[in-house]
Amino acid sequence: MMGPTARPAPVGDTPVEADGMTCPTCRAAVGRSAFLGASGLSGIVCEQCNAKLEATFESRVRLIGGALLLDVSFGGLAQSLGADTWLALAAGAVALGAWFALRTESTLVLQPDQAAVLCIK
Repeated sequence: MMGPTARPAPVGDTPVEADGMTCPTCRAAVGRSAFLGASGLSGIVCEQCNAKLEATFESRVRLIGGALLLDVSFGGLAQSLGADTWLALAAGAVALGAWFALRTESTLVLQPDQAAVLCIK
């Protein structure tokens, strides 16, 4: 009887499916500093293998959509409680910043940057 078989290790530069904020090439964790250093959802570089990475479309939609939903909710809640408009905007901005700070690493799924891949046909 055969026991459970292990998954074969990736060969060369073959990307594997990655979890949130891990390099799909070498499976190393890509920290928040790489995301903030790139100041966007593309241009992220893995510190281990120097692969250029970008966030997948679906993970960008989840991150930005959740942030905007939370932003509007907190702003509306502040206004319904009788706060001034500027205070409601400030509450929304704080909620938006907190969402990005706390959810970026767990929400973003990285893939190799398509612009960095040389394609000769």
